[in-house]
Amino acid sequence: MRNAHLGSVAWAFEQKGLITVPAEGVSEDQLLEVVLDAGGEDMQRTGNVFQVTTAPLELYRVKKALADKGIKVESAEVTQMPKSSVPVDADVGRKLMDLLGQIDDHDDVQSVYSNMELPESLLASMAQ
Repeated sequence: MRNAHLGSVAWAFEQKGLITVPAEGVSEDQLLEVVLDAGGEDMQRTGNVFQVTTAPLELYRVKKALADKGIKVESAEVTQMPKSSVPVDADVGRKLMDLLGQIDDHDDVQSVYSNMELPESLLASMAQ
């Protein structure tokens, strides 16, 4: 049974490869060229990193292409990505982050995924 661990919300997520590359020391154009040539799907800058998405079966190929070009990979994993996101305000976002943290701390929980879109102000305060 595929995605049984997601329960009744499996339809809201799709399995993707996610590669994180530090933005320092690599140009966006250079990175995009390597990613697309290797079969990557999308790339976007988030703070001081680039997030590269791939089909799950293309994750290793894209990661290897980056390494072959001397581009540092911070992390690479197959994950569940939301098909759409839901914006929340800072107050609700803090409460949801606390709840997700408590769920994630439970011994029986392996991974927690969310489709909430946090405001930039909350993300900035959490990074400090």
